[in-house]
Amino acid sequence: MDIKLNHQTSSCKSSTQLETFIPISMIGEGKFAKVLLCRHKITGKHYAMKILSKQYTKKRQYQGRVFQEKNALISCKSNQFITNLHYTFQTSSKLFLILDYCPGGDLFNFLQKKVFFNESEARFYISQIVLALEFLHNNSIIYRDLKPENILIDKNGYIRLADFGYSKQHMDDNVTTNSFCGTFQYMAPEFILKKAHGKPVDIWALGCLIYELITGNPPFYDFNQKILFDFILYKEPDLQTKKISNYLKDLLKKLLEKKQEYRINIQEVKSHPWLSSCNWNEISQQSQKAFYIPQVKKASDISNFDKKYSCIDVNAIIFDEEDGDDILHLDDFSCDSL
Repeated sequence: MDIKLNHQTSSCKSSTQLETFIPISMIGEGKFAKVLLCRHKITGKHYAMKILSKQYTKKRQYQGRVFQEKNALISCKSNQFITNLHYTFQTSSKLFLILDYCPGGDLFNFLQKKVFFNESEARFYISQIVLALEFLHNNSIIYRDLKPENILIDKNGYIRLADFGYSKQHMDDNVTTNSFCGTFQYMAPEFILKKAHGKPVDIWALGCLIYELITGNPPFYDFNQKILFDFILYKEPDLQTKKISNYLKDLLKKLLEKKQEYRINIQEVKSHPWLSSCNWNEISQQSQKAFYIPQVKKASDISNFDKKYSCIDVNAIIFDEEDGDDILHLDDFSCDSL
């Protein structure tokens, strides 16, 4: 049964402040944000603290992305394969989103250690991502940033989609948008051609992700952006490797269809023979044992994240030269008990 949500943004106030949390260690970063592990002073619970500079949100389009992320995560609160947003608040120079902490790290780091997955292992993760995308698309949300770095592994070995800064709501089947966003290697041809796009961009990225999990490399890659874009537009992915079964070859061809109008949708992905062995109820209920369960010694364990972050001073991230007069106060951003 498909679940529909009402996309509503309500005004609320926040009593939660930066002083509510104890920062522990940096665990990740993106183009516009840094992520820390933190602990709630009262409850003792650990969270991921995503920090964005208000300098970034001065531009109107970036301000919109902050609210896109917040509102999309609120709409996805009930989904077990998407990171939960718990609190939002702001200081004079920064915006903070307090999210679930997933101690297993991200799929990118796990893939680097493992090099590639066999089809059974990849299917375990992909089945969860299919359910997450099905939920998003059924609720008129496109994700637009599916990649291994944005797929987190929780303590039970199941995944959560993270980073919804490029997501967009109110995207029914007949609705398109023209924003240019995402990560180059996972961009669908319609992005590069600056055509109107919709849900099929997530389907294309799913094909890129499956290919990378199985082979260890994305289907299209080059350090030169123009060459990369030409590959995406005109080159067919190499499906001749023995690592790829016939069923998976068929699925990848349908996912990586250059013309978005001929690309299969998420329901067709779910019913494809390559996923026929999935017990969707067990996956949805997370009752199937994961083939990999992260080794976590304590709640604050960060051993599954990139070691380069552990030596960075978290206080220097939170308190820096930008602090002082309020750069830009965002009404309706701060909120408790989301």
